[in-house]
Amino acid sequence: MKAEIVLSGQLTNRTRFTSQYIQKIHKQALRHLYGFVGKWRDVNLSKGGFVFAAAHFLPNTMPSFEADILKILPNQYSDTGHLIHDLAVVHAEFLFIHLFREGNGRTARLLANLMC
Repeated sequence: MKAEIVLSGQLTNRTRFTSQYIQKIHKQALRHLYGFVGKWRDVNLSKGGFVFAAAHFLPNTMPSFEADILKILPNQYSDTGHLIHDLAVVHAEFLFIHLFREGNGRTARLLANLMC
């Protein structure tokens, strides 16, 4: 909650959601829990039989995520439907990639709140 308050207070018209910004979210929200905050995971993970993107692909995956999804987000939304669509795409892709060892869901939700 504190991370959301701090990050929301820092949002401006110039704020861009980038890979670095996602790392900032992760650090701000989870620095008190983990020593690896803000760093892409270097281990392979799976959950419930689903295997996430291999860790060695993350350095190539993140520029694509940023260019194909994050950079095309508008600064403002004129209708709720478009916002909801983009929130769903960002959230789903983020969780599919599973950037961090821990805290992906929390970071994705915080990113969605900041986008709103």
